[in-house]
Amino acid sequence: MLNFLLNQRLNLEKHFQTRTISMLEAIANQEQRQLQGFKSLANDSFSETLAYLRDNKDETHRRAFQDALEGIRKGEMSYKNDIVMEHMMQIYRQKSANLRNLSDEEQSKLLSLTAEQRESIANRDRIAKTEYLKSA
Repeated sequence: MLNFLLNQRLNLEKHFQTRTISMLEAIANQEQRQLQGFKSLANDSFSETLAYLRDNKDETHRRAFQDALEGIRKGEMSYKNDIVMEHMMQIYRQKSANLRNLSDEEQSKLLSLTAEQRESIANRDRIAKTEYLKSA
């Protein structure tokens, strides 16, 4: 009888840990999906910069050549006047301007799980709990 109770307790602890890990993984996955919006800012900025470079090849090459000549004259190269970085950062600043002035509450709301996401995770946990109790 004692062995049975010990085994049941170990099984229960293992099940509880498994459910906890499952919930934490679900939360992490939801957070990663929400962060995709932030990643897309950089990707969109990069894509727009590439399009700009394709559309303005002559100007881009001329400025890059002038920057190279300046670097040769100084004996060192720098990215101070790099047209690519300058353009990309300008687009990135424009796209992210509305995110810079968010209050702490707005930042938290933007990054936290929605009520539907929390409910979905809780429902999955309830199902796992119910299935375990039925099998015990």
